[in-house]
Amino acid sequence: MRAKYSRDGRSPRVPPPALDSEMAILVNFYQQGRKDDGFETGIQQGLARVLVAPAFLYRAEDEPAALPEGRIYRLSDLDIASRLSFFRGAAFPTTNFSILR
Repeated sequence: MRAKYSRDGRSPRVPPPALDSEMAILVNFYQQGRKDDGFETGIQQGLARVLVAPAFLYRAEDEPAALPEGRIYRLSDLDIASRLSFFRGAAFPTTNFSILR
């Protein structure tokens, strides 16, 4: 589950590892499902929690930290590729979009 949560809903290039606090939530869902109805239900419950996580559902954009109100800032190649891919078909950037410059 850690690999799935770390990979999905975040940067498609090099995702950060899932935080221990995030994993604790997922493990609790897994353990409750396993206790109720076995291993498969535990996995199902854990993955269901991943699928409703805000980091999975929403594409967040962070502005530079010290950006004055209303200022324009340069987008990275990955940000541009990501925007193009979502505009094109609501999917993560492919290699083709990632190499655009």
